[in-house]
Amino acid sequence: MSTDIQTIFTFDTEYSADSVEWYCDENIFAVGTYQLTENDENTKSIRKGRIYLFKFDASDQKVEKLQQIESDAVLDQKWFKDDLITATSLGNVEVYNFKNSGLEQRSKISLDSSSDCLALSIDIDPINNKILASDSYGQLTLIDKSSEKTLLQWKCHEYEAWTCAFDNWNHNIVYSGGDDSLLNVWDLRDCSNEMTNKVLSKRRDAGVTSFLNHKENLLFVGSYDENLCLYDVRNFKRNLDEINLNGGIWRIKKSPHDENLLLIACMYHNFSVIDYSEKLSIVGEYNEHKSICYGCDWSHHQHENFKFFATCSFYDHRLSVCSFTYDK
Repeated sequence: MSTDIQTIFTFDTEYSADSVEWYCDENIFAVGTYQLTENDENTKSIRKGRIYLFKFDASDQKVEKLQQIESDAVLDQKWFKDDLITATSLGNVEVYNFKNSGLEQRSKISLDSSSDCLALSIDIDPINNKILASDSYGQLTLIDKSSEKTLLQWKCHEYEAWTCAFDNWNHNIVYSGGDDSLLNVWDLRDCSNEMTNKVLSKRRDAGVTSFLNHKENLLFVGSYDENLCLYDVRNFKRNLDEINLNGGIWRIKKSPHDENLLLIACMYHNFSVIDYSEKLSIVGEYNEHKSICYGCDWSHHQHENFKFFATCSFYDHRLSVCSFTYDK
């Protein structure tokens, strides 16, 4: 077995970078940033951000910046068809449409009337055209993508709801993870804002920060406790496998080319590539970032034996694009 990771492009995002999302239909990716402007005691601090749009040519491994958009601070992003959907520091879910090699803002959906509410994460249900968003008030919000109307909103965690996800095989089930160290499972059937059906609550050793559900009944869970765990959703009493990756886990991204490869943002350590074809194991590590490792994603394109991914980190505001080869 041999693995090689090479940096082929770096970029200074100026603002602290926290998310990278690759557009599947074209070799385009977006980078979200978050910058806190500290003011004096009489003036409220401002969270501002930028969205960068890049184009990547896999054949010659060149990267071109297409666009830079000033925005509120961006905490999470997801592509949905031709739309880039962002979670922002003013408690909004914002929708940008991609056309003519650029993004145009189309709409803004407010999660809460309070100016102190931050939208923290989002997930998409492409089958039923729904958006799920979590926020700093510990709420989940279910949004109809077509009408952009809120369908449900409920309190799901005592503190920040760091992450949320649809079950990709049962779209009535959603998962939430919070700073209260709880992994909660919710059934959306027969629910209202007054009473939402909690199916299960699983306590972890620290805040729950990330999910990945891309095989039926299997859920990867990341936490501040630094462990990546694999659960069978039919039985949360014990995990199927677990690996310590150091530094806390912020994002878990599956490879579009190999269902057994994961790219993990290990906040205070590095970006790690995990193989789980038999048992969870580290097969690659990218250690070039000098600050909090927050954002990562795989390119949907590959060239010859090369796969590609992008990573970004916070206080050193660095974006990297890397080539990756892995011979099992």
